Amino acid sequence: MEKLTRKYRPQIYSEVVGQDEAIRHLLPLVRRQEPHHFLFSGGSGTGKTSLALMTARAYRCEGDGGSALPCLECASCKTTGKWQGVEQYSASGLSMPELDEIIEHAPVGGWGRIKFVFIDEAHALREDKQDRLLTVLEKVGSCSFMLATDRPEKLAGRLLDRVKHIQLRPLDAEAGIRHLRGVCAKEGLKYDDEALSLLADLSDGSARKQLQALDDVACVGERITASLVRATLNLDRLKAYVPVLESLLDGDLAKAFAELNGFYETAATQAEALRDLVVQIYENVELRLARPRLGIVGVARATRASIADAIKGIADKKGVEAAHIYYHLSTQLEAEGSARITDSWLRSRLIGLKTFLHSAPPVQQPRQAPSRLPGRALKRAQSRWSADEKAYLPKRKIVSILDAASFLAQTQRRLLNFRLVFFHDELQLDQTQGADLVAACLHELGMRIKSWTRGRDALHYIYLHQVSGKLGFTSTVAGNISEDFTHEVGEWLEGFFRKSSHFRAAPHAVRLKFHRVVDADAKVRQHWRFLRALCRNLDPDVKVDAGRGSEVILDLLKINVRLREPLGTLDVAHPIRMSSSLSATAMRKTPLPALSAARDGAWDRLQSGWELLEHLDRVRELKKFEAETRRINEEFVNDTNLRDHELERLRQGISTDPHDRERTWPIWRTR
Repeated sequence: MEKLTRKYRPQIYSEVVGQDEAIRHLLPLVRRQEPHHFLFSGGSGTGKTSLALMTARAYRCEGDGGSALPCLECASCKTTGKWQGVEQYSASGLSMPELDEIIEHAPVGGWGRIKFVFIDEAHALREDKQDRLLTVLEKVGSCSFMLATDRPEKLAGRLLDRVKHIQLRPLDAEAGIRHLRGVCAKEGLKYDDEALSLLADLSDGSARKQLQALDDVACVGERITASLVRATLNLDRLKAYVPVLESLLDGDLAKAFAELNGFYETAATQAEALRDLVVQIYENVELRLARPRLGIVGVARATRASIADAIKGIADKKGVEAAHIYYHLSTQLEAEGSARITDSWLRSRLIGLKTFLHSAPPVQQPRQAPSRLPGRALKRAQSRWSADEKAYLPKRKIVSILDAASFLAQTQRRLLNFRLVFFHDELQLDQTQGADLVAACLHELGMRIKSWTRGRDALHYIYLHQVSGKLGFTSTVAGNISEDFTHEVGEWLEGFFRKSSHFRAAPHAVRLKFHRVVDADAKVRQHWRFLRALCRNLDPDVKVDAGRGSEVILDLLKINVRLREPLGTLDVAHPIRMSSSLSATAMRKTPLPALSAARDGAWDRLQSGWELLEHLDRVRELKKFEAETRRINEEFVNDTNLRDHELERLRQGISTDPHDRERTWPIWRTR
C-alpha cells in the first residue's frame, strides 16, 4: 500500500494546503515567466522541497497555462517531476570546490530553457560560501537557484536581498483538520472528529507529519478514534509518570525511584517526560490555555489540579510564587551543554529537587543593632547600592555584561534584538514591587518560549535597575527573541500586563522595542545600541589601557556624555540580572571556553562583530569533536572500558584556554 505522504504530496499549486500567501506571491511570477532566484523558508514538513520542485515544473511547463499549473501532462513536466533539469544538493555536505563547480557550470545567458539548482539546508553554508554564491545570485539568466532552509536568520542580509523570499507558515489546526477529512474521504477511512483534532495538534503545523500519523493509525484499526490515536502514537506516555511526580512532591523518594525502575525507557527519555509533564500542567492549569497539550490528554483533570495544588502548597510554605517551583522543577530536569543523562544523573537531580521542595524556608533572624557590628560586617549588611545617590557600576559589572552578550553571539550567533523598559513610577510601584514585576514577567515569558519551542529555545536577557532624576525608578531589559516569535511575544506581553490594574492606568509605562534587520552589520550596530543602554552607569573615572594610552571606558564604548549618569538610590540588592543561559555558570559549562575581548584588553576590537566569525569556528570545532566521539563509540562498541578511556582522553585534549584554537579570522594578541 502506497504511503499517504507520497500519495498526497501536492503536484500542482491548487493542491497545496495552508500556504495561500506563498502561492499568491509565486503564481504571477510563474505566469509571466519572470526570472528569479528563490529562498523557501519554513519549518520541517511545511512543503519547502515540494513547492520548489512544483515551481521548477511550472516554469518549464509547456502546457497552455490553464487552471492546473503545472499541467503534469507535457514532456517537460514529466521529466522535471523526476528531478531532471533540477540539480539537487544539500548545503551541509557541500564543499567549496563543489560549490565553485556548480557556479562555474551555471549558465547565465538568455532566459530560454531554464535550469534549476536546488540547495537544501542553506543555513549550513558558511559565510565564505554565501559570499561565493552571491557572485551568481547577482545575475539572473537561464539558471535559477532555489534555496531552502528552516533557519533564514542564519543567512547573510546581502544574500537575502538577492532572492525572492517565499515564507511558508505552519499549518493551522482548522486547515489541518480539513486536509485530514479530505484524505480520509478519498481513502474511505472512518473517523471521529476528536481523533482528527488530535492528529492536527500533533503535527506542529506540518502536513507531512499529519499524514504520517494518519498512516500509522489507519494501519491499526478500522475506525480512527481518539483513544486509538493516543494508544498508537503513545500520546498517554506522560500519564505513566504522574506517580513519579506525585511521589517527588510528597517527598517520598523511595517510591519515586521504585516507579522509575519499572520503566524501560532511557534516563534521558524519563527526564524529558517528567519535564514535559511539569511544563504542560503549568500551561494547562496555571495559564489556563484553551486546549490541553497532547501529552496530558490522558491525565485526568482532577489529577492535574491535585498536582497543581501540591506545587502551590510548597510555594506558599517557601514564600514564593508557584511559577518559581515549576521553573525550578523543569530546569533541574534538563541537562546543560553536552552533559550525558544517565540513571545516576537523573536520580541525583531528583534528590536535589526533594531537598529543595521540602527544606524549611530560612528563618529571618532579627538584625542586631548596627553599632554592635564591626565596620566591615556593617558595610556588608548595608545594601551596596542604596547608600549613595552617586553610586556607579564598577568595572567588573560592566565586563560581566559585555561577556554575557559576547557569549550569546559566540555560542549561538545571536545578537541583542529587543529592549523592554519599565517605568515603575508611572505604574505606581515601589522598587521591591517593580523588581518583582520584572522578574515575574521575564520568568513567565521564558517558560512560554520554552513551551512554544518544545524546549529547543530559551529567552536570553540582561536587565538593569536604576533611579533617574527625570524618569524615577526604571528597569531596562535587553535580550534576544527568535524572530519567529516576535508577534507572539508582543501579544503575550500585552495579555500579561492587561491583568494589572497599574498597567491599565498607565498603558505606556512598559515599552517594547524590537528591531528586525537582515544585514549582519546592521545587527551588530543594533546589538551595541542596546548594550550601551546597560553600560551608561559605569563610573566615568574608570580607565583602561586600550593600546593608545589610558582611556575612559565610557569613551571606548561610545556612550554619549549626556546619557552617562549614576545608578541613583536603589533599595534592590542587585541592580543587574541576566538569564541563566548567559550566567557565569553557563560559561563555565560550555564545551569550548569562550573568548572575552574586554578581559583580554582588546577594546579596539570590542564592537567589530568578531563573535559572528568566532561562532563559525566554534561550530567547526564542535563538529570535529562530535565526529570523533561517534568514531570512538562505533570503534569500541564492545569494550566499554577502552571506550570510556578514549572519550575521556578526547575531552582532556580540549584546551581550557580559548586562545589556543585555530581560527579563520585574526584574533587579537592578549596583553
